[in-house]
Amino acid sequence: MTSDHGEKRPPTYLERWAHGVHRMNAYIGGALQYVVRLVIKFPVLTIVASIIYCFGLIGIGLSSGFELLSDADLLWTPVDSYPVINDNWIKDESGFNPTPRYFSLIVHKDGDNMLTVQGTQAMFEAMKCVRDTPGYATACEASMVGYCNIVGPSRFFNNDQAEFEDLVGTDETLNTQALSQGVYSDGVRAQRNVIFGNADPITANPTEGEVLTSTLANIINFSLPTEDEYGDVVDFESDALDNCLDLRDDWADGGFAGFRLEVNAESSSANESARAAAQDIPLILVAFVVMGAYCAAVLGKCHPVKSQALLGFGAVVGILMSTSAGYGMAMIIGQPFTNLALILPFILVGVGLDDAFILTGEFALTNPEDSLYDRLMEMILKGGAAISITTLTNVVAFGLGSAATIPAVSWFCVYAALAIMFDFIVQLTYFVALIMFDQKRIEANKYDCCVCVTRTKEDPVVQEAETTGQEEEKKEPDGLSKMLGTYMDFILQPKVKVLVLLTFLGMFILGIVGMTYLEEDFDPTSLLPSDSYVVDFVNANDSYNSNNDGIAVGIYFRELDPSLPSNQDAMNKMVQDVVALDQVDAEPVFYWLRDMTAWLDGDDVSDETKNAGFNEQVAAFLDIPENTLAYGQDIVRNDNGDVTASRTFVFFNGIGVDSQKGVEALFDQRDVTKDQPLNDGRDVNGDWVLFTYAGNYYLWEFFSVIRVNLASTIVLGFGAVALVALISLPDPRMSILVVGTVFIVDVELLGMIPAAGLAIDPLTFLALTMAIGLVVDYCVHIVHAYLEGEGHSRDEQIKTVMTEIGASILTGACSTLLGVLLLAFSSSKTFQTFFVMFLGIILLGAGHGFIFIPVVLSLVGPVNEPGSHGAHGEGGHHDDLKLKEEEEEGGYEFEGSRKIEMNDNPPEVEVKTE
Repeated sequence: MTSDHGEKRPPTYLERWAHGVHRMNAYIGGALQYVVRLVIKFPVLTIVASIIYCFGLIGIGLSSGFELLSDADLLWTPVDSYPVINDNWIKDESGFNPTPRYFSLIVHKDGDNMLTVQGTQAMFEAMKCVRDTPGYATACEASMVGYCNIVGPSRFFNNDQAEFEDLVGTDETLNTQALSQGVYSDGVRAQRNVIFGNADPITANPTEGEVLTSTLANIINFSLPTEDEYGDVVDFESDALDNCLDLRDDWADGGFAGFRLEVNAESSSANESARAAAQDIPLILVAFVVMGAYCAAVLGKCHPVKSQALLGFGAVVGILMSTSAGYGMAMIIGQPFTNLALILPFILVGVGLDDAFILTGEFALTNPEDSLYDRLMEMILKGGAAISITTLTNVVAFGLGSAATIPAVSWFCVYAALAIMFDFIVQLTYFVALIMFDQKRIEANKYDCCVCVTRTKEDPVVQEAETTGQEEEKKEPDGLSKMLGTYMDFILQPKVKVLVLLTFLGMFILGIVGMTYLEEDFDPTSLLPSDSYVVDFVNANDSYNSNNDGIAVGIYFRELDPSLPSNQDAMNKMVQDVVALDQVDAEPVFYWLRDMTAWLDGDDVSDETKNAGFNEQVAAFLDIPENTLAYGQDIVRNDNGDVTASRTFVFFNGIGVDSQKGVEALFDQRDVTKDQPLNDGRDVNGDWVLFTYAGNYYLWEFFSVIRVNLASTIVLGFGAVALVALISLPDPRMSILVVGTVFIVDVELLGMIPAAGLAIDPLTFLALTMAIGLVVDYCVHIVHAYLEGEGHSRDEQIKTVMTEIGASILTGACSTLLGVLLLAFSSSKTFQTFFVMFLGIILLGAGHGFIFIPVVLSLVGPVNEPGSHGAHGEGGHHDDLKLKEEEEEGGYEFEGSRKIEMNDNPPEVEVKTE
């Protein structure tokens, strides 16, 4: 740049950036206008095709093998993790008998001592609801072992009430002595921590003389055959559950001397999860009805013709179409459906209606004297660009979220990304066509909700000024715009700006402080209805079996020959090292190699057996009936009698539901396993010869990776926001404001979690993932409009923007809030948790968008003098349209085209120097 007056200088980097963004927006605008041009030409076809396509997708999806997935292990455990791979080996390759279907009963008396004759009688009475169910004998005979194993205090009496009555009668002392024995009547050692709730003394392997003094519950576990063994077992289980629940209700009404019954079965969680979904579906329908009424109220006016209530209802139908299409497409591509997917409509209500309000708001800002075609083109050029930015951000953010290793999060993100993408398409097609028909209705002077009736001049409802035979649009701002103008005058006062910045700084600091109190926890029953009998079962177990928090952990041996002394030493070392862990208090109750070795050293074994081969010794050991019961399920032999796999079990104690202790135990056992010589050089995931496994590993594995997954998901989300903001905002510096605001809101949300009594769990994890996309909506629209706006000062520029588009964004935020409020009425803790999180997202997101961002822009935002930049600046915007409009068969035909200036370089700038 020279100092000569009026000489032109090369454009700056910011001007080049703005020019490039405008060129890109011109291409996008041209593409959007092309789509809308087709919509305007074929509006009826567009609406009909959109409806058929969207609802057709959900129909195809539901018919393609739809199934509600509710297994917590499959939902939350990272894909291809250590527990998943080892569990698959145990089930599919090891040769161990299939794990029986469990059916559990807890008999208690609200904390009173159960070590009474009447308590034992209540236990046998409760067992009848299973054993007296038609089909019980058939189901048990179909089991691989030929019977249904029952583990409970009843086993001291061969699970026979008549034997109990003959042995004990009504004698309390005899009852206590019988229940205090160290072995069951079949010779198998008893485990008090499995069959009694809070037994005192609680000895895992009681010896003779350790007499019980009290118990708080009798626990009975039935082992039912698998579906492969007995195809009708699910029906039997359902009938037995009905019988037990009827008995439970009868006892709750005082039917058996104050005793209570709790029940849980293999299918209970899935059934109750499905019931939760069924209970929440009406809530979704109510949400759509409420949203329809809200949109009708927002777009409606006190005018029989200019009111757009019917258009508002059509916008909600569009959300329903988008949701259906998203569900259908996700199902078609094989994404499992979970209860979490039911949250999606409430997200779409916020995102979709926000887009609809922006389009209707931009259409209202167009010149009513222009042709309908011109107005729709201008609407889509401005509003389409705004919703394109937020849609791209949301789709990219959720798309990156689908890469999460936690299945439930990944599946939900796929559903959300597809639904938001379909919402964008529906807005550009179906809803634009609705806007067109609605405007034609207004021009034809037809009533809003009665489109077939034309309003006559004699109608006295509203007095209007008429010019050239048509109604003129009033130019005064509406009431909400006036309120926003007054609001902006208030927050743009210098003292108020300082107060706003200090307030939000304080909120950010509180968020950081709150983050230090974050904990990880998860209650699987949160996915169930709050009145579920499964929840009552879990609560009773926590209350009356709290001292028995032992978690059975299997120690597995595979791909080794246990007949070799060196391998026996390795097996014993593995068991000893696991027992040495802080979480383990005792040796395994049943360990076949240890106990067989002790048996062989005894005097009762013949010399022939002692001198026989290892396989013959194992066979002789298992020929003893008690040993078959105790060890038969833990040894796998091939046709030659070789032991190909085996296991033993220990108990991890002191963990309970503490996720942090669970993660510590997971890592501790993994270190022990990795240090075994036979595992040296082998891969942790599925290749270890010696390893441990428990069902709890699934949840512990989730908590072991949740922080890393949460951090990576948020970082990727921020990356998506930053990328989209950079390529869509004319001033790259303002992308810092957008990303920074989203970051601040996320910090405050994290700080809010412990304050709201929540923890980092799968539900809050998912809400935080969604927060990035939702908060962006409140930020990008305002920043983008500011950069495209004009004014003599920052204050004037932001005030103009807020009065023009603020109403649309505010009504969208209110619609989201209204939809979220309905979640509070759900019977599911899942929805209630999302209610708290969504409430925080909306209030913090909208608060930062409507208070923080305007203040920051008024301080550091670029100023676009009228005519110098803004929406009609040089190098990347549009010449006037030359249009010819002709209505034909319900549509429009147009001639002419939009000329878009696409200079290779931004124009030089004339500089005045003094």
